Amino acid sequence: MEELRILQSSDVDVETLGDVSRLSAKIDGVVLQDGYRLYIHGVIVSQSGLWTVVQQGMNVESLLARRYHIHGVGRIKIVSDPHNGIACNRIGTALNLIDREAAKSRSTIVDIVSSTNAQSLLRDIAMVNRVLKGDRGLDIWLNSKRGD
Repeated sequence: MEELRILQSSDVDVETLGDVSRLSAKIDGVVLQDGYRLYIHGVIVSQSGLWTVVQQGMNVESLLARRYHIHGVGRIKIVSDPHNGIACNRIGTALNLIDREAAKSRSTIVDIVSSTNAQSLLRDIAMVNRVLKGDRGLDIWLNSKRGD
């Protein structure tokens, strides 16, 4: 963001670029769930106001990197998938919550979060994460002892 302050004296809309930078990081770091953790983020700006955000993420399990490109002028349009390109040597499964076809998934997530208390939700998320990792929990042992 320090670099954007340097551009404040030019005709470039620094506030919009800051918003674009932060929003693109949220898109690729949170809303697009593909197993890659962002570690590089850059914004390229032309004098005419065109911008390109280039981010790179790493999947530490597969030891693969993936690069994300979002390009535009003005604010990011989040009507559907804003990406102009995603580059990687391997195509895998991703949960892309920003795509217009994911409207039902987004609605379901909001319903779950709004109808569940925080403690219960955190417990369920921890259980799902444990199952995804293949870890067995103490609840299996406890349930087996209750039957005795």
